[in-house]
Amino acid sequence: MPPASPISALVRVHNQATSAHRSLVRSRLTLSLLPSPDVDIGPLFQTPEEVARQAIDADVHVVGVSTQAAGHKTLIPALIEQLKKQGAEDALVVCGGVIPPQDYEFLHNIGVSSVFGPGTKIPIAAREVLANIEKQLTK
Repeated sequence: MPPASPISALVRVHNQATSAHRSLVRSRLTLSLLPSPDVDIGPLFQTPEEVARQAIDADVHVVGVSTQAAGHKTLIPALIEQLKKQGAEDALVVCGGVIPPQDYEFLHNIGVSSVFGPGTKIPIAAREVLANIEKQLTK
């Protein structure tokens, strides 16, 4: 379990493409290891514009995207663009799912703070998300 932290994070998890329910449950479990988190799972099949609007309306720190249908090179860049366009460029974006390791650099270069592939250990992912939130909040 991550070390205690004074941060209370608000995280929204979205599944922008078809994938198993298990990945969303895993995302929620991962993020629930954060100290005092408020984790919200958004509706399935939202557009990047809708996800950005919902994230802004909820004043989130992190938007987590689960993708398993090769949408990571189109949907995630569009989401980041919408977050910036709508004034939420400080919201972190994390993603997970079946994403080829060779695409991780692309995602990091467009602004994704963390990418979690299949087999990622939950405590490791939780620590990384928490570290990224702490870093963002202390800028």
